Amino acid sequence: MFDIGFWEIFLIFVLGLLVLGPERLPRVARTVGQWTGRAKGYVRQLSTELDRELQTEELKRQFKETNKAVQTSMTDLKSSINNPLEVKQEAKTEDKAAEKAEQKQGDL
Repeated sequence: MFDIGFWEIFLIFVLGLLVLGPERLPRVARTVGQWTGRAKGYVRQLSTELDRELQTEELKRQFKETNKAVQTSMTDLKSSINNPLEVKQEAKTEDKAAEKAEQKQGDL
């Protein structure tokens, strides 16, 4: 996030020591450390919530896709159950086409 090195921290410490003095600097450093810890905690919590939300959205999307596939399968199944004669006729037509193809291959 921030790229703060040793020398930057050392410079801040020296300036804080000059401005605040040796009596107040430890108290201020402790307070700043607590604020930093709280900020990190809030960022961690926000990140966790966002991850959960993304997972929830992904699960919802997968559920919708699966539901759509099941509905399509159910529609196909219902139509095949309601129209068994059409299925038999389609099978006979496919069998006849296969026989003709075999006869053509045999004639060659």
